[in-house]
Amino acid sequence: MKNFKRLPESELEAMIAVWHSEIPVRGSDLAAELTERRGWNKSTIFTLLLRLVEKGYLSCSKEGKNNYYTPLVGEEEYRAQESRSILNRFYSGSVRNFVAAFCNENELSEEELDQLRALVEEQSERR
Repeated sequence: MKNFKRLPESELEAMIAVWHSEIPVRGSDLAAELTERRGWNKSTIFTLLLRLVEKGYLSCSKEGKNNYYTPLVGEEEYRAQESRSILNRFYSGSVRNFVAAFCNENELSEEELDQLRALVEEQSERR
């Protein structure tokens, strides 16, 4: 897995819009969606998209007057790295410490406990 810089919230919001679009996605379609959803103006959105291209998260191709964007980093790949980063920064890389902190703050439902058990079992079977 490549190492990526953590995205600021606004750039992450733009990436989520790209990830959840049909690829390649036209810049004006992203601008319309993010304007409606977040109230951002078009110049802000195109600045965010340019930053994401410069950072290596997106590629941009031009067809006529339209820019089309394609993700170079997958959503799951980014989430995995962000999760690992949070785990390392706040819990010294310990999944146990993370789960303990979470469980101390939130009462887990039986369904959530069953899901955790199934995940642990699945991980054990992979070994």
